[in-house]
Amino acid sequence: GLDNLAPAISAFALGILCNLYARVSHSRSAIEPIFGGIIMLVPGSMGLRGLLGYLVNSSRGSEFALEMLITAMNIAIGLFL
Repeated sequence: GLDNLAPAISAFALGILCNLYARVSHSRSAIEPIFGGIIMLVPGSMGLRGLLGYLVNSSRGSEFALEMLITAMNIAIGLFL
C-alpha cells in the first residue's frame, strides 16, 4: 500500500533537494545532506521494537525485521531514482 511507497517517495524528494542544494551552494557532493535526511526518514525505534519483539515472540520479531528490510529497500530505490 501507500505505507510501503512513502519511504521511496520521501527518499526521491530528498535526493532531488540535496542535489539541488549541492549545486546552489557549489558543494562537491550531496552525500552529507542526504545522510542527515535519511536519519530522519528511518525511525530508530524500529530496530529496537524488532529486537524486543523477537525476544518475546519470534514471529512478531520476524515481522518487524521484514518491515525494516522493506523500508530500507524503498529508501534505496527512492535515492537511486
